[in-house]
Amino acid sequence: DGTFFLIGRQGALCGNINYAEGKFWASEHAVVAITLKKHDTFWLGELLRMMNLNQYSNAAAQPGLAVERIKLLRIPVPPYEEQIWIASWLKNAIIKNEKMVIEVSKKYLPNMAKGFTDPRVKIFNGDGAEYVKSRKGEFDVIIVDSSDPVGNRRGRRERLYSLWGGFFICDI
Repeated sequence: DGTFFLIGRQGALCGNINYAEGKFWASEHAVVAITLKKHDTFWLGELLRMMNLNQYSNAAAQPGLAVERIKLLRIPVPPYEEQIWIASWLKNAIIKNEKMVIEVSKKYLPNMAKGFTDPRVKIFNGDGAEYVKSRKGEFDVIIVDSSDPVGNRRGRRERLYSLWGGFFICDI
């Protein structure tokens, strides 16, 4: 139990950062990172994402990231309170970006954005995992039909699944 960030260890997702909360199962294709001191998990995960850990993979037909290679990286660590502030700022920036994508879609892709006017549609801009976590028992099935997450959006599917612990269907 806890909150962790995972580092993709092999293949196309080598070096990518994802998040997991609560109980979860990780395969040998992920490195489960645990902080030994008090650090904000989201801040540290995003810092590692910006460091582009894939650059430390072994160049081969299937890239692989050795723990021995990344555990020696030096990381500047601000005070915990500053980590919290940075993480909060990043989360707000992500939400603002998601709102902008909806507005741009309505303006420039009106045929594709027709669904936004359907009365059955409720748009929630924020952390989907937190939204579902606060409404345990309200959903029988969660269906995610989105583009592949890139950049700061990576890891939300995995985090949502580990929090909900029920049926989860998505287009991977």
